[in-house]
Amino acid sequence: MNQNNLPSILDTSIRDGSYVFNFKFTKEDTFLIARNLSNAGIKHIEVGHGLGLKASESKGNAAEKDSVYIKTAREAVKEKSLIGCFFIPGIGDLDSIYEAFDAGLQFIRIGIDVDEYEKLEKYIKFAKSLNLEIWVNLMKTYLVKPKKFGKIVNSLEGQGVDVISIVDSAGGMLPKDIEDYTLEGLKAGKTPLAFHGHDNLTLAISNCLKFIECGGKFVDCSLCGLGRGAGNASTEILTGILKRMGMLSKEINHDKGSYANKRVLK
Repeated sequence: MNQNNLPSILDTSIRDGSYVFNFKFTKEDTFLIARNLSNAGIKHIEVGHGLGLKASESKGNAAEKDSVYIKTAREAVKEKSLIGCFFIPGIGDLDSIYEAFDAGLQFIRIGIDVDEYEKLEKYIKFAKSLNLEIWVNLMKTYLVKPKKFGKIVNSLEGQGVDVISIVDSAGGMLPKDIEDYTLEGLKAGKTPLAFHGHDNLTLAISNCLKFIECGGKFVDCSLCGLGRGAGNASTEILTGILKRMGMLSKEINHDKGSYANKRVLK
């Protein structure tokens, strides 16, 4: 299979995983985890407060400022990986996006409930003006039917979004659901799709594999499966399976990444 068609990993340990620690990942934690994830071969690493940019002002204080998470992670990965943050309109604002960009942000994941996607235009346009890689996380994707999801993908593609994510916010989607949404999304446009699942039914790994089987490009996971609620797909397990299948766009070295796992479990 062509390397460009193989799936790629986004690790969200230092963002979604922060829910488990009440958003208290420190500067030191961030540096060590990001460095080892990068050394292991992870290309996209998401950092910061679990609820995204500026969330410390209204959703519980994180241990560090957004700019500290970004600068620390950038220093840790030394251009080997891309560093991104989550952003929810209404929690964050345009100023918070610019401040993150000024701190060295390379990609932004704009999250919004799927049925409110039409509110994203000004945020997408602003992020594009900063030349950020733009991901849109369509939270609670299951609120719309697969065909409607396809129409939304088409609309966002027209705005120049780089990646569009199917999001199983409640962790209740089944592999057949993932298949339906993925196929409709791919049929609707050329924008790569991502999948962010939760493990409430212990199906996060199975759903990731079904997503990949259907042609999805990016899969979210976190060390030890840490994340909000029941957690996410485990980085260690998912990359191990994909490596065994010869299905990774970039070689993952589990030995080099093992210290990141130990740091999370300290």
